[in-house]
Amino acid sequence: MIFNYVNPYDPTGHEKVALDAAPQTFSTFSRLLGHPYLLGIDDSYLPVASPKSASDNLDLDSIVTRGDPIDMFLDSKKEVLLNSSKGILEQIYERLSIRDSNLYEIDGRICRANSVLDQLDVFELGALPVIDKRKSFFEKELITFEQEKRFEQVACWRDVSRLQGQLLELKQQIDTQSNRQKLIND
Repeated sequence: MIFNYVNPYDPTGHEKVALDAAPQTFSTFSRLLGHPYLLGIDDSYLPVASPKSASDNLDLDSIVTRGDPIDMFLDSKKEVLLNSSKGILEQIYERLSIRDSNLYEIDGRICRANSVLDQLDVFELGALPVIDKRKSFFEKELITFEQEKRFEQVACWRDVSRLQGQLLELKQQIDTQSNRQKLIND
């Protein structure tokens, strides 16, 4: 048997002696629950009066750094601004990745059209009207692909520059928040 029918929650003889010798401190929280015999181990999150005198903690630095609501507000606002800037950077990277994907696809189409044109170059101009029509169709298609490539590059530039402008505004707001926080703390 693993447990040998021993209650793991019952203290052994040595533990009973150690518990009896240890000073018992009971928290007010455990007394409020109607259990004055519970130890205050679980009540560590409650504020406990320290044995130090209250005048030891009255200097301005300790009061301000303890959890100043203004600092916490400015920190949270700065964190929101930083998260927004991370989001904008992710959008920029995503837009650049979309551009690269689109340009890769357009380049693939251009390569296929060029290879067909190379195969059709075997025939002389005017030899077969059907071949001439096919050549002109693929040449127009190449022009369209090149135009589509330029449009994609310009659209990407427009989107990225707009996002960079937003990022610059966020950087200025973050700097303003940092300066406010320095001014308040100094």
